Amino acid sequence: MAGSADFKDIPNSKRILQRCGFVERLKIIYILRRFCMSNSVIFSPGTFFHGTRADLSVGDLLVPGYLSNYDENRVANYVYFTGTLDAAIWGAELASGDGKQRIFVVEPTGEFEDDPNVTDKKFPGNPTKSYRTTQPLKIVAEAMGWKGHSPEVLQGMRDHLKQLDEMGIKAVE
Repeated sequence: MAGSADFKDIPNSKRILQRCGFVERLKIIYILRRFCMSNSVIFSPGTFFHGTRADLSVGDLLVPGYLSNYDENRVANYVYFTGTLDAAIWGAELASGDGKQRIFVVEPTGEFEDDPNVTDKKFPGNPTKSYRTTQPLKIVAEAMGWKGHSPEVLQGMRDHLKQLDEMGIKAVE
């Protein structure tokens, strides 16, 4: 099972995962991804991520009403999260502050909606699986071993966001 193995190719994988709890499933997927698979692992539906520089721990709740991840002068009315690891990586890399870039696996505790900052008005549908909520998100695990974007790609995104800001367009409501 080297290189490009897919989880569905592992005998009884579906039955094994069904018997495990949420955190155990994440650990299994992490181990398989790290040691057996390519980086194109698709996480199970309902797995959500939050990228940040905040110093948080498993069991903590993310709630609105604190300073925004992206604008230290604004209080966030929503908590944002995503169903894709790549969008969470952007979240961690672009978050303000000097803290360690971290990605948490989160579990919504209430209703949530598509993030209107990136869905429909900027991209048709919700290709980034981006969401927001006014309800708490519970941190259930920390994603480890992820790889960030290259310095050039990251600077390109920062430059683009700066241009939007100069035009009066805010990336996040």
